[in-house]
Amino acid sequence: MKKLFYIPVIAVLVFASACGKYLDIQPNDKFLEEQVYQSELGIKSVLNGIYMRMMKEFSYGGAMTMADVEYLGQQFMADANHAFNTYPGYQYADDKTKGRMNKIWSESYVTILNINKFLEGLNRYPGVVPVARERIMRGEAYGLRAMHHFDMLRLFGPMYSTVDSINLSIPYYSNGTAKTTPILPANAVMDSVLRDIDLALSYLAEDPIKNMGKTNILTNEAISDADVDGLRQLHFNYNAALVLKARVLLYRGNKAEAYQLAKDAITEVLKFNYWVQATNIIGITGATDKVFSTEIVFGVYNQQMVQAYQRYYDPELTDNNILLKNDTRLTSTTFEGLINDYRLKALWMVPSSGAKASRTFFKYAGLTDKTLVRGYVVPMLRMSELFYIVAETTTDKTEALTYLNTVRQNRGIDALGANATVETELRKEYQKEFIGEGQLFFYYKRKGTTPIVNATTGANVTMNKSTYVVPLPESETNVRN
Repeated sequence: MKKLFYIPVIAVLVFASACGKYLDIQPNDKFLEEQVYQSELGIKSVLNGIYMRMMKEFSYGGAMTMADVEYLGQQFMADANHAFNTYPGYQYADDKTKGRMNKIWSESYVTILNINKFLEGLNRYPGVVPVARERIMRGEAYGLRAMHHFDMLRLFGPMYSTVDSINLSIPYYSNGTAKTTPILPANAVMDSVLRDIDLALSYLAEDPIKNMGKTNILTNEAISDADVDGLRQLHFNYNAALVLKARVLLYRGNKAEAYQLAKDAITEVLKFNYWVQATNIIGITGATDKVFSTEIVFGVYNQQMVQAYQRYYDPELTDNNILLKNDTRLTSTTFEGLINDYRLKALWMVPSSGAKASRTFFKYAGLTDKTLVRGYVVPMLRMSELFYIVAETTTDKTEALTYLNTVRQNRGIDALGANATVETELRKEYQKEFIGEGQLFFYYKRKGTTPIVNATTGANVTMNKSTYVVPLPESETNVRN
């Protein structure tokens, strides 16, 4: 089977050092643009370049999944000497924090610009790609645009579950120009996000993923030369649009709609995805399916996965740089002493090298077989989230526990009893399920959770608007004053 390779784009991807006036881009090189859009391969390279950009350090290849946003959710420790020492206390005014948040903002909006330019390119050069395939590409682009804006809203926008949902939040860019776009109320941004997701669903209506059968990314099967057909799990796909829409509806507070969509989506997703098997994660060396690849609805191939692991989780890192949990709280509190939970047993281990005496995080550690695609995948959307959404939004406690227990039993732990508190158990699941994927802080923010436990000290942290709402970067606000 062929390994997935991304082809660098040479024309449309642009770099910007500031996002305040949206993006300070250079004039288009019309000749290069025409060359790229004259062939299907060239157009594919533009789209693949967007996915590549998503894996940069200050995007989903680091800050938005593995590091910064995880620190905001108190997933890792950082004492006064640690590289991420400003995050446990939510020191947003600190220059180091401001600098990192500015880079996160800029990376997201540069990617959004590239998405918009890609869509405009498809309009400007029609007929180069077969209609069915072009529709798939458009669907991917609209889905990615929605996802990037939604995550910027979740990070920099107000606490949506309050009256602040009508407050100004972020700009929503839907064209590839450098013209400044007004900052919109959060509810207007949400309207645009849902509109883009619905466009994605429309364009992806004939997505091959709907009829492909079970994924075998576990062993690289079903990977063909036609990447749009054979690697749908690693592109934004129809099922991804369903999961993202359910996530957005829940964040917006549309519980009834989120409930029904999540249930319908589970039916669709289970045609393609399936629960990780213990035989693929326990008791094997060098090939553990640590990302639970068969459950990933949408993930992105990260060519720099080795570097990302070495940047954040490598046991050889000093204590001032490695991302760690307190070992006792990890096993006794987060995982409640359930040492056979796959998410603990397979992903947190004391390194055999002796470099650290406590457990370190191995989810993104490299595999012995370097040709396995799953060793390079960053999960963006996974099917367990749908089960959590149903559990949270149903009015039937028995149904809620059934959906929670489905996940638990597929994590190697016992089912909850009838007396379990659904809200409490949901919070515990988010704390365990999404480590290194950047979702816990957004869960806390959506729920307005307070207090939460400081990962470094073990003390409670009172959370409010000042801790949950990251200020817009100065590069954005200065040019609007």
